[in-house]
Amino acid sequence: MTALTPSVFDFVKDYATELADRDHLPATLDEDGALLVFTREFFIQFFGEVFGYQVSTFGDTAAVDVAVADKDRNPDGSPADQIVAMFRQFCQDYATIITDQYDPEVSSTFHDEFVPPLLEAIREWAVAEGDRSDIADAAEHALGVIKRALAKVAEST
Repeated sequence: MTALTPSVFDFVKDYATELADRDHLPATLDEDGALLVFTREFFIQFFGEVFGYQVSTFGDTAAVDVAVADKDRNPDGSPADQIVAMFRQFCQDYATIITDQYDPEVSSTFHDEFVPPLLEAIREWAVAEGDRSDIADAAEHALGVIKRALAKVAEST
């Protein structure tokens, strides 16, 4: 299984760098773009390390498998619940995001309404875990970086 590493958050920094010279958010999301790579790689690493579940696709089956694994691990709820819920949302939107059937509204909300809350949920989980300050620090830093980049783009429009 892949270990969860702080370096996965470098993709968020890469995305912020891409936004530096833009006056608007990209209208589409590139499957190989930094923001989608971050999201996919984070979920793969997180569920591999924390749940022992190997994410190989981003669809309904993976979302259900992860939800079941979460309930099996902690029937009364856990700090990972918010990440599990966000994974389910990502799986519901993924096929739409990466195809020509995408809705520009989904793309826009992914940038500023999905990724920042995901980073907050990651930080909260890492703090609750107690021994993942490396992940908490990386998520907090990435959150600041993306919020500044999004604010700069918003000021330009």
